[in-house]
Amino acid sequence: MNRKVEIRNIPSEHFAESLELSEFAFQNVLTPGERERRKANLHSDELWGAYVDGRLASKMTILNLETRIQGKTFAMGGIAGVATWPEYRRGGLVAQMLANALRVMRDKGQTISFLHPFQFAFYRKYGWETYTDYKIYEIPSGLLPKVGPQPGHILRIGQDFPLLGSIYEKYASRYNGALVRDESWWRERIFANKQGTVAVYYDTEGRQDTFFIR
Repeated sequence: MNRKVEIRNIPSEHFAESLELSEFAFQNVLTPGERERRKANLHSDELWGAYVDGRLASKMTILNLETRIQGKTFAMGGIAGVATWPEYRRGGLVAQMLANALRVMRDKGQTISFLHPFQFAFYRKYGWETYTDYKIYEIPSGLLPKVGPQPGHILRIGQDFPLLGSIYEKYASRYNGALVRDESWWRERIFANKQGTVAVYYDTEGRQDTFFIR
């Protein structure tokens, strides 16, 4: 039986259904408050869905971001939240959405795209490739050298976005692929998902050197 497939932006009246699909696909149960906060941060122009016979079957997000490479800032499309209801899987819907995403990003001038794949080989077929690896070392605390008193001091600062942004920029400018973070990113993506207190280390001359969230 032929099915009518349409790739289009997900309107605000379908945001709840989109979140329901995300919760199912990623096994992430949201509280009512978290669900409302997520809905408030969704943008229809970034949210894309594959509609089969008028029903939302699959969805993805193309985040409008920026990244720095070799000291230059590039518009970047961040692929996120790719999910499909089980009854529509293996029907080529994600492939169609990715093809659409490449066209959308090209039209927006987003010459770079990042994603965090569930399977590298799947996205490699569409042009994405590995650009970084994580290494995790586990060292018993007893083997770490003892460190004596250090100069400078640590100060709890709360959610001081300009200060955190300036410290982050100094760090990120030394590497390729770091995101350009604005205040909304700190507020909605960092602090909304982390518990604890922010503290900043100041050296003996009063310069901010680093920060951490505990």
